[in-house]
Amino acid sequence: MFEAEMFGVDINVLHLVLAVIVLSIVTTYCVDRATRLNSAVTAGISILITQAFAGVLLVLLRSKTAQPVHDAQTWIAHYIAYFNIIIFWFLCPIFTAPPAILIAMLSKRRSSTED
Repeated sequence: MFEAEMFGVDINVLHLVLAVIVLSIVTTYCVDRATRLNSAVTAGISILITQAFAGVLLVLLRSKTAQPVHDAQTWIAHYIAYFNIIIFWFLCPIFTAPPAILIAMLSKRRSSTED
């Protein structure tokens, strides 16, 4: 499991999942309001943008919590932390796709009923 302390707050995987879901909701809403694309394209673009933002967030988190490597145990922990970050980054679309698709479909449905 990934756990870190940043700005005096203990951060674990649950916090990262919630942050990615909120980021997906905000990104989908912004992409939907800024473009006139259909819902599938809006959700796809939103997922890709959220994936990029999540990567930046994870790199920032890792750079703030990185510790020097002195022996074999810290070396292993260092690379396991990077492995966890990479795996979480690959799994981000699983967490971001449902809210992105739901928001894109609901907003397009609402806009089509207004026309």
